[in-house]
Order: sequence, then C-alpha cells, then structure tokens
Amino acid sequence: MNKLYVEILDKKGNKTYRIEGNSATIGRATGNDITIKDSTVSRKHAEIFFKENRWYIKDLKSTNGTFVNGKKVKGEMRLYEKDIVEIGKRSIIPIKLPSGMEIGKEKIPQDITYFIGDLEKRKWARIMEGIEEIGKELVALSSYDRILNRVAEVAREILNVERAFVVLKKENKFKLAATSVKKGIEGGITISESILKRAMESKVGIITQDALSDKRFSGQKSIMNMKIRSAVCVPIWRREEVLGAIYVDSSIDKRIHTEEDVELLSILGNYVAVVIEQKRIMEELKKQQRMRERLEKYHSPAVVQRIFSKGLETTFIPRKFFMGEGTVLFADVVGFTSLVSEGKPEEIGNLLNEFLSRMTDIVFKYEGTLDKYLGDGVMAVFGIPMKQENHEERALRTAIEMQREIENTKWKKPLKIRIGINSGGVIAGDFGSEKRLEFTVIGHSVNIASRLQSEIAPPGRTAVGEKTYEKTKEKFEFESLGKVKVKGIKEKMDAYLLKEEKK
Repeated sequence: MNKLYVEILDKKGNKTYRIEGNSATIGRATGNDITIKDSTVSRKHAEIFFKENRWYIKDLKSTNGTFVNGKKVKGEMRLYEKDIVEIGKRSIIPIKLPSGMEIGKEKIPQDITYFIGDLEKRKWARIMEGIEEIGKELVALSSYDRILNRVAEVAREILNVERAFVVLKKENKFKLAATSVKKGIEGGITISESILKRAMESKVGIITQDALSDKRFSGQKSIMNMKIRSAVCVPIWRREEVLGAIYVDSSIDKRIHTEEDVELLSILGNYVAVVIEQKRIMEELKKQQRMRERLEKYHSPAVVQRIFSKGLETTFIPRKFFMGEGTVLFADVVGFTSLVSEGKPEEIGNLLNEFLSRMTDIVFKYEGTLDKYLGDGVMAVFGIPMKQENHEERALRTAIEMQREIENTKWKKPLKIRIGINSGGVIAGDFGSEKRLEFTVIGHSVNIASRLQSEIAPPGRTAVGEKTYEKTKEKFEFESLGKVKVKGIKEKMDAYLLKEEKK
C-alpha cells in the first residue's frame, strides 16, 4: 500500500504544497491544509480527497466556484494529475496523486481492455512484463516519443523479430513515429508500403510467413528489394478512425507468426491510441490554458468561464473585430501629477498599484471587462465581449462602489477620482501591431465616456451620458447637468451626475 499524499503546484505563486493523508482543504483562511492568499479565493474554498482508490475534488460552497479544465465542479469530480484547477483567479495543478495500489503489481491501467489466447507461459510472462512497463509510462505521463519507442521495443522483443515500427497517419501520409531494430541488422530504415497499406485499408491485421512467395504481395518492389521473409502489421484504432499501424518484419529468417501475434500487436495498438488521445487532450488543455491566462488579464473568472463554456474563443483571434452594444467606464485619480511630485517613487508606485488592484476587483465583481490601465486610471467595458442585458446597471454599480472604496479606505495619500460612463455601439477586437496586440473597444460612445470623465465629472463624482441615463433612470437617482459641451463633439449633449441606487 502506497503512502497517501497530494502535491499541488500553485502556478501564480510558483510554490509546491505537499500534504500527507487522504484529504486536503484549500482556501484563504490559515486553517486550511493549503492556504492561498487571494481575495478571489473563499476562506474554505475546496477539498481534495481520496475515495475508492481514486482522487476527487469538491467545491465547499465558494463564492467564485471551483473549475477543473474549464468545467465547474458540481458535487464530486474525479481528479487526475496535470489537471488545471481554478480556485478563484488562481490556477493550481495536482502534480502527484499517488494511488493506494502498487502500479504494475496489483493494478493495470483500466483504460485498456484486451484478450490474449492460450499462449505459452514464458511468452505470456514476457508480454505482461512489457505491458506493465508501458502501463507505468502511461500512468507517469511520460513523454509521447518515449512511450511510442517503448511500444516498438516491446513488439520487437516479444515477437523475436528484427525490426519493429510505429507508423502514424498524418494528412493521408505515413509518418514513422518510433523504431526498434535488432542489434547487428544493417540497412536503412524502410517499411513495406504494400503490407502497411493493405493493413490500413482493409482495417485488419496482416500476417505473412514468407512475403517473397505470398501471392498477395507478388511483384511488389519494396518486398523484393528489402528481401522481407515474414511480417505482421496491425492498424491502430481510435473509435472508427485508423490512426496508423504497428509493423514488424524479418528478412534473415522466416518466422512463424500466429493470430496470437496479431492479438499482441493489437493490445500495443490500444496503448498507442491512448497515448495519441492523451497528447491531443494535453495540447488542447495547454491551448485553453494559454487563452485562459490571456483572458484573465481582462475579465473576471465568471466571464472567462462563460466564454469557454459558450465557445467564444474565436472572438479573441487576432484581427477578429465585431460590433456590440456596451457601456464604457473611465475612472481617473484627481491631481495625480501633484501627488507624484510630492512623494517618493516607491511610495507612489505602491499607492498606484493598490488603487488599480482595488478598482479592478470591483470591475470583476460586476463581471466587467478590464480594457486597460491608463497610467493613474482604469478603462472598463460592460456587455463586451459577453452580452449582458443589464450592462448599464453593472457599470453604475461599479462606479458607486469605486467611489465608496476611495472614501472608506485609509490611503497613504488623499485620493479622489472622477468617473465617466456612457453606453452605445462600439467596435471591439484585438488592436495593435503583429508584435503586440491588445483587446479594446473604440468608437463615438467610448470618446464621450472619456470626455465625461475628464471634462464634466467633478472630483469624487460620476458623470453619465444620456443613453445610460435613459436605460437606468428607474433604478438610480441622478442630478441633471443640462446640456454640456465637450471637446471633439460638435453638438451639446445631456449629461447627469450619478447619486445612488434607488431603494
């Protein structure tokens, strides 16, 4: 029986936790087995535990939820090594989840099913030894190439042939993926395309005891040039798709191959199919993780999750632009230039970072998108890229909470902010050069929001455009400013100061 423990990598903190036992709790509070100091993590967020020789994770009624590879945890979810677990805005990865059984002695990977006929006991022992070794490689998530080469070695050694190959099909072409050649065998690495093609097209295993006299391959140049005597080739399957083949042959001696040899290669082919699927899944997870890390710079965890669940990642392909209705918010510190001249660089830098962090948390709380930081200010958009029926209300609640946060926090320097908000159509997408792209929104509505902040809003207040006002006047209290003139806009426009949300 292995000693139970878990090892978790906190990616952002670049820290590894090792907890011994069959369970571990994760959360912000110090009483947890794994403590993650992050405001998006609940005090007691999730638990990892061992049950029925498997590891599971469950959410402990956290505020932001727990996600595994982008899927929200509801109840208990099976957990595997290298899964990407999201706890609030933090990503953690289980790098070791030991089983309660000894690998290779009491347990064979259960994803593989197979049958072998009545083989000689000694041959069976060799087969089991080779399969156990490959199984260990799979469980340990060894490299793709290493497992395929081990499959080729096992096939050659057990069937006592001179050469063994794993061939994969890519874009209707054969690609040699792994090779094992008996020591002392000379000549280049070549395969009979005749035998390979026949096995893959017929979708059955092929045996030839003497290829030179086999009528099925009569006159084939590859067989004659390579002087192949005996060969076995079986296709590699994944559901109904042929992915490639395992091929073995000998040219010096004629080998007597049986259906049991085909069975053996079919077993190894099952392993290769699992490896290919495993690689595909890992590549997809890495792609999603890269995309998720990018999106998390702009959006709250809840918005990122909805983007993935609804398959909207195409929104973020470079140069992909779209029109949308949204509400834009600009918030800026009043008199920041004078603050800079009065303070030390480190003091001002820390103050600004704390301010931006608090404002971003509020934007994410109302599921807004952080468009960018503007020195001592923040630009956010609501209703983009995910449609939100009440994006105007979300922006106003964000502004009210921002102003309260500024008033109620004991800053090292006195702070006040101006906020401008406007709703309307925008163009959204990735803008910039090939070397650096940023997701943002542009348009007339964006310009008005910026002018309302910089020219109309008094210190400590929020100025709102007419369209935002019309959509929200039944739920919020405003003070009319009448017609105002702002730079760059020809016509005067109605503007309002936001007061409070109606009770």
